[in-house]
Amino acid sequence: MAKFIKVKMLKNNSHGKKGEIIVVEERYAQLYLFHRNKAVLIEESDKNKSEAGYPIPKHLNDILIPMGTDNNENRVDGVVRCLCGCETFSVSVYGDKEGQDIYVGEYNNDSALMIKAECTECHKTHLIFDLSKHGWNGFVCHDGVTVPDDELFPWPCKKCSSDVHHIKLTIISEGKEDYVDNLGDDIGDGKEFSEDDWVEAFGWITISLTCSHCGFNDERWIDYETM
Repeated sequence: MAKFIKVKMLKNNSHGKKGEIIVVEERYAQLYLFHRNKAVLIEESDKNKSEAGYPIPKHLNDILIPMGTDNNENRVDGVVRCLCGCETFSVSVYGDKEGQDIYVGEYNNDSALMIKAECTECHKTHLIFDLSKHGWNGFVCHDGVTVPDDELFPWPCKKCSSDVHHIKLTIISEGKEDYVDNLGDDIGDGKEFSEDDWVEAFGWITISLTCSHCGFNDERWIDYETM
């Protein structure tokens, strides 16, 4: 398991005294992703982010880096960062494309929406979201269908048509207690679900794309209720 630490991200203050350092933000992150002169360790934990109380599903646990100081059990905002440290990705998607927007589509007479991201440095492909696996309807109710990789198509910037983006995610959850209350007897040893699975059953996901070429920000490219 990766070790996550709480760090203060720093930068030089161009408007203040020469050499003065100001704090930009605090975040939980993996230590090896940062240069020593850009981060100050303020808290170290062997817990992963799910155990720390953030609703980050397991498939994103190593690549979604929480941003800001307001993350909690009900909401997490973060950026996608490959394990190699790169934050730019070629994004591919399956869904219903209408003009410059993407919506839930249909595949084999069932609903489908899938997003993958290929790192531009190491070329590892990460699954970002699959309607049939993630969120309450996918994980708990088993709604929808997974789409073969060769059905996905690249997603270009709406302004300059580049398909390389920075990715931000917002995940909203009803929390662990609500998950346990709703599933009740279906949770436990030998049952379909465990208490730790609450992070998979989130209720909303927003995916924002920022073009790495022209900087165009598609703030709510995907804005999808999963329950």
